[in-house]
Amino acid sequence: MEANLPLPQDSEDTNTTSPTASLRSSEDSHTPGTTIITAQQICCNDPATLLLRDKLRMNNLAIFILLLAVTLGCFYGLYTLPVVSAKLVNQTAFALLETFTASLFYVAYIWLPNAISFLFNSLAENKVLDHTIHSQYESSYGQFCKSFLWWVNHKAWWMVSTVFYLLYLLNRYIVGGPPFIEHVPVWLQLVTAVLDGFIAYCVSMSIIRFLISMYFVNLLFRTFTIHVNPLHPDRSGGLGVMHRVLWVTVAIILGNTLVFYNTIQISLANNINSSALDAIMLVGAYLILTPSLLMGWLALPRYLMLKARQQVLLPLMKEFQQIAMTPLSRTPEETAQILADTDRLSAIKRRYDLLDATFPTWPVEITQIRGIIAALSIPALLPLIPYVTDVLQFLSKLLSSN
Repeated sequence: MEANLPLPQDSEDTNTTSPTASLRSSEDSHTPGTTIITAQQICCNDPATLLLRDKLRMNNLAIFILLLAVTLGCFYGLYTLPVVSAKLVNQTAFALLETFTASLFYVAYIWLPNAISFLFNSLAENKVLDHTIHSQYESSYGQFCKSFLWWVNHKAWWMVSTVFYLLYLLNRYIVGGPPFIEHVPVWLQLVTAVLDGFIAYCVSMSIIRFLISMYFVNLLFRTFTIHVNPLHPDRSGGLGVMHRVLWVTVAIILGNTLVFYNTIQISLANNINSSALDAIMLVGAYLILTPSLLMGWLALPRYLMLKARQQVLLPLMKEFQQIAMTPLSRTPEETAQILADTDRLSAIKRRYDLLDATFPTWPVEITQIRGIIAALSIPALLPLIPYVTDVLQFLSKLLSSN
């Protein structure tokens, strides 16, 4: 049961907070023998999070409201100035769409660490993981958590995100796409470039955390024995705690799809040659991230749940088959035994049907799966947005004329 994972030594730098040291502090502040992961530990090396959450003492909701206000002020407030909007096409609609897209990224960037920590802690506290040999479990799970925190907090990730941010702006500048549009004043181009760069940074950090967390969650399921409780209140055998991280990753997918769609539409509306990289990213974000979500978060838990159900139902199936295949004797003396076997078969069948109907087979409820599918289908409606905008403009002119 040992999780043989790479675990580097804690940093000797006393000026930075080691995630493994924070993990030890959280263990001491909770019930003895319990390993707790917090959202702060997942993003303790993220400069933006350290500034907003630690230096400015802002909670998640306050950070989201601040970022949303800045984004709305830039994309809507500044771009709808008469000097700017008169030279652009459908700028109001694009500004609102860009703000909505950015809000999806902010949701993922701010709340993904909370969803991940909630997932790990709930799996441990709900006894989904095997605690049979308690000392070995605590040692192995503690090492597992330290390895996860080390990888998710590696300093290379925010450096990679910064490089992605610079390449993103360089690509936009070369093709003359948003925000580097000749109709837009230089000062507004620079303001928008900084904001676009920060959004790109949020996207990059969110995807990195998403991929690392998905890998470690799947590794957790492979390393430890998983117990599925069919009567758990979440109706998913104790694995229903995955719904939060599922919805956050849906926000990442939708945000990636919308941002490139919006870029291409702005380029077409203003007669700007769009970048081939934007088109590739648009297709890749949807066709690659969507299967990753479904396979990464749902496939292995579903397999384990089906396996747990099979382990319970298989003995009943074998017993039923053994009794059913017993040759029948036509002597009157065997009538009582035949009736007893028939009653036994009936009881086994009822028990089998009861357990089959009781054991969940998905880590989230069917209603949530339908909601996720509906949310992921939103990109299919994107081609209708120009028509909706035209209808709204027509209605606005009609009402103003009356």
